[in-house]
Amino acid sequence: MIDKIVFTIDSCSENGDEFGLNEAIECCYNYLDSLNDCDCDVPLVHYFVANAYSAIRDIEKSRGNISDWDWENDARSKELLHLRKCISSSSFKQLDKTRQCQALTNLANLLSNTGRPIQAIKIWNRAIEVDSFFSMAIFNKALGLHSYAGLLFDDGHKFLFFQEIYKIYRLANEPKYLFGLEQFSAKSITGMASEFCTWWSSNKSEIAEQLKMYHNYISDYDESLGNSKEEVAYRNWCLEHILFINPLNDLGRYKLAGRDICFIPSMTLKVGEGPFLQALYQQMVHEYGSSRYLFYQALQNKRDSHFCMSDIFYVDTSDSPQHGYWIDMIKASFKIIYGIFDKIGTFISKYYTVESKAVYFKTIWYKKQKKENGLLDIFTAAENHVFRGLYWLSKDLMGDLDETNGSEFCVEPAARKIALLRNRMEHGYVRVIDENNHPSSLDSDFAMVITLDELVNKTYDLFSLVREALMCLAMAVNGEEINKTNSTDGHVFSIGLPISKNM
Repeated sequence: MIDKIVFTIDSCSENGDEFGLNEAIECCYNYLDSLNDCDCDVPLVHYFVANAYSAIRDIEKSRGNISDWDWENDARSKELLHLRKCISSSSFKQLDKTRQCQALTNLANLLSNTGRPIQAIKIWNRAIEVDSFFSMAIFNKALGLHSYAGLLFDDGHKFLFFQEIYKIYRLANEPKYLFGLEQFSAKSITGMASEFCTWWSSNKSEIAEQLKMYHNYISDYDESLGNSKEEVAYRNWCLEHILFINPLNDLGRYKLAGRDICFIPSMTLKVGEGPFLQALYQQMVHEYGSSRYLFYQALQNKRDSHFCMSDIFYVDTSDSPQHGYWIDMIKASFKIIYGIFDKIGTFISKYYTVESKAVYFKTIWYKKQKKENGLLDIFTAAENHVFRGLYWLSKDLMGDLDETNGSEFCVEPAARKIALLRNRMEHGYVRVIDENNHPSSLDSDFAMVITLDELVNKTYDLFSLVREALMCLAMAVNGEEINKTNSTDGHVFSIGLPISKNM
């Protein structure tokens, strides 16, 4: 069956047969319905469905019906969804390494093209962990880092990114990193690598001057990260899980990456306006940092009892719930950090003067905050790659988990489940159980049941999403401010605020 699917999709893609591709996709859905979740064909089918939707996008672009700048595209959404379903399948790791790397690289490329380079880097790194010589992941990562560097407003950070890109492109001189590539791909990679390395060599003195400033900070993690063993351990944990609001943390565990240094850059304001958006952003970063440490503390005290819970009596309800101070700390950090999304929505509404009584991150993009009314013109008219990335991040949190029921489907089931978990935490009932216990099978049980490990993992994932959103917001605003022209309806001035460490 798989061979037939591959042949049909490849043939239709080459011939530009959109009708045939849609028929092939329908056959894939029928085949998936006949498989159990653990079948090794499941990730393969999702992979080829994603390829089919990619081909449909190419056909639509060739007809002039869509462009790469379109904020909304159904085929892109479904391609993204099926690549994610592929790599999250329980049998994904049973695929051969090359196919795993292809799926991961395709997903990373798509994320990067939609304005999410931070998430893309993580996926490229996963592909490289599977096969350290998989050239398409390695060199697409270099392209992604170059795009990411162009969004940064700290020149020192840019040059550290350039240094990393240079290291990657030098690999193009080694045949083992080009082995197995088609001639066109190999030529394209060596051409880009040669061009970048030539630029690097021609600007050595300027680059050396920029890097000299950071020379003492780009070595690997050591005890200079804090004044105590506890602080060092905490910052090391943040670096390891890429939780600092700092672009350098995406490059690795550099000492300079061990601080939250992302902020809103200088902004153009009308006379009489204050730096309230910068203040809001600063508050969001503080809430992020505080809840991150709360989460860390909970993990350090995992399963430990606390005196504040010692006088609470429990009724045996026979449903194996897990209670504890540290579990409530995780839940608290989860709810605090999730609340930052709607604050980002408030920031966007004030920055773009979007009038609305209630503001939500998931709906701020739409006219009257309703998806059926379409996207606001102010967003679709702005060729801001990172703002579009923020929009696609918001799409991860909404939609139906079933793409076949006709309603708006979710493009990231894992993130959508995070949104559902938060809703139940705030407005319903979440029961945490031990990994060795099983949820109740009674129909009357209205709890959302989650294991301890699932709660911890979803909290990690949520921190990663909020970190990405905060960093993308700062870079998006920077891009908008660079492109701003002088206002014609009043005097304006640029305000840059002094930067200092928190007291």
